[in-house]
Amino acid sequence: MGIGYSKTAFLKRQGINTALDLKNYPLHLAKKHLTITGYKTVRELNGVPAIGKVEHQDRQVVMVSRSFQSPVFELNDIITVLTSYTQEAVKRIRSERLSCKYVSVYLMTNAFAAGEQYFNQMSAELPYLSAYLPEIQVTAIELLKRIYRPGYKYRKVMIGLTGLQHDDTPQYDLFDDHYEQVKSLEPLMQAFDKINDRYGRGTLQLGCGLTGKRPTHLETNPWLMKREYLSPRYTTRIQDIPRVY
Repeated sequence: MGIGYSKTAFLKRQGINTALDLKNYPLHLAKKHLTITGYKTVRELNGVPAIGKVEHQDRQVVMVSRSFQSPVFELNDIITVLTSYTQEAVKRIRSERLSCKYVSVYLMTNAFAAGEQYFNQMSAELPYLSAYLPEIQVTAIELLKRIYRPGYKYRKVMIGLTGLQHDDTPQYDLFDDHYEQVKSLEPLMQAFDKINDRYGRGTLQLGCGLTGKRPTHLETNPWLMKREYLSPRYTTRIQDIPRVY
């Protein structure tokens, strides 16, 4: 209601314990002793509109990045990681019915480790607003290839989608029908989203994300986060269900 803990204690000392009591609290005292939000709350209780409508603000940027549990050297392995992160970023904007205008990729080593360090970033502007995963993925991989340098121990790659807008009234190019071709594939992307929502993230992946080395049963992907302290997943992972002897 706009009444915080400290003001609640104050009002109780004044004998105000219910919303009805607060409604009948004199406005001049509310203005003197309460915050501006508390004062507006008293006015609202008396039928006087005072608290403006809170408009939902669309996000301006989506960033997805995680540190690798151990250094990654090979470009193909980083492409595999970037594909996963890009898929997550596009999922977020699609869930809010947004499209992006710019794609940025960041690549870096561990600044706190010994040895030569490297950091680079590159961005690209899409020809039109897009939330089509394959198109954004191709752009991200091309940016990664441009900033990748062999011989470094990479610890993080990051994808950023900016210039987010609702793609309701796009500006068409009279001589380019590629936008319409992409829009015609929207049902495919919707099916892609629904399958991953139902069966779990990563159930469907783009083929370009399968270029890295696949782990054996004795190995783990070096880019995965360390999760030694992850809480047991009793409801989704049968191995985590407690055994009773």
